[in-house]
Amino acid sequence: MYGISLLPIVIATVLSVLLGTVWYSKQLFGAVWAREAGIDSATLSEQKLRTLAANALQHFVSIYILAHILLLAEAFPGVTAFTGGVWVAILVAAAGMSPVIFEKKSVTYFFVTTGYTVVIILLATMIIIRWPWA
Repeated sequence: MYGISLLPIVIATVLSVLLGTVWYSKQLFGAVWAREAGIDSATLSEQKLRTLAANALQHFVSIYILAHILLLAEAFPGVTAFTGGVWVAILVAAAGMSPVIFEKKSVTYFFVTTGYTVVIILLATMIIIRWPWA
């Protein structure tokens, strides 16, 4: 990886939103997450489009920053961009414990929300470092 290309960032963003739609669906973790977060389905339906747009923007910015972190990681001898992505995922997982510790959220809530974020980071890392024109 020698530069930052916006195309893989956009593709990773789109995939993260699509994965989020599946991840938080009732068939996968949506019902568990809603119960653990204390959110009812009526509230989710009312805010769906606005939430989806905000989520896409948040993921784009996060993945853009991730791409720069991956580029910086390669500046260190013996460190690969993938290793940098794994360390970022571990950092996010560690930081994701805050709601469990301070807000008394359940460990289930942690695994659903942080698991999604970690998967997105690793997916975006793979897309960015494997992109042929990056």
